Amino acid sequence: LRNGRPILASSCVGVSLHEVAIQGLTSVLDFDMEPREVARTPTFMVPQWTDILRVIERAPPSLRAVVAWCWWGLARVARVFGLAPRIFAVSQIVEPGAFSPEVLAGAEAMGQRFTAVAKDPPLGYWAGIRIEDDGTRRGAVTPRGGGAAAGY
Repeated sequence: LRNGRPILASSCVGVSLHEVAIQGLTSVLDFDMEPREVARTPTFMVPQWTDILRVIERAPPSLRAVVAWCWWGLARVARVFGLAPRIFAVSQIVEPGAFSPEVLAGAEAMGQRFTAVAKDPPLGYWAGIRIEDDGTRRGAVTPRGGGAAAGY
């Protein structure tokens, strides 16, 4: 809302919906981007926890619930204290070539790890409609599979 009037309606679907939703909202509200720009901008996807989750999968069936409960409890504590990336070696998933090597290198220098996933990446799709002060509406949706950003 701006001055009590709606300026953006958006939604996300997919495995990475939380990450993509925040990036879309930030792009429009903080950086004043148009929906078409947002839809065409590369996004960081869901963090990769697969190596750690294998611990749960390998636990005996009778103990799997206890192991999962302990693991998720430890993960929550680690997140609160900002230790999750160090303890769990969590990496952020990106599509190959989506970001310049300089952007990834800069983020990695600050401690963020990345994993490029080309086959079946855990995508999130963003759709948004920006409502201008004069009532004009501009919208777009994340292109996937070689498609173009729809709308406007």
